[in-house]
Amino acid sequence: MFERAKSIVRRNIEALKRLLEKNKDLAKAWWPEAGAFVLASLPWTKDTMHIAERLFTEYGILVNPGECFEVPGTLRIGLGVEDQDKAMKTYQELLSALDKLKSTMNNKEARKQATPFTPL
Repeated sequence: MFERAKSIVRRNIEALKRLLEKNKDLAKAWWPEAGAFVLASLPWTKDTMHIAERLFTEYGILVNPGECFEVPGTLRIGLGVEDQDKAMKTYQELLSALDKLKSTMNNKEARKQATPFTPL
């Protein structure tokens, strides 16, 4: 059973690596030497508690914010999905949701920094 679990995690690590390679601006991962989780930093935000909450409430995606492990600015992502197609779909949905959240946050920051129009 242990070997089966290790092979599932290894396969999912490779799948997530391929996806993150194409999405370097969304997350940088620290790959586990052991265990069924990856820790990913989000270079575009430090408030991963907020991101984790939004991922769950808006997209139904459950990840653990790094704040729970004294590593703010990171998300803990599970690697134990047995079905390979489901795992790939899940990781794609996660990255798509992160991209949308990043865009939303960038737009809000841009609006905050924009000079307000003052009529003459």
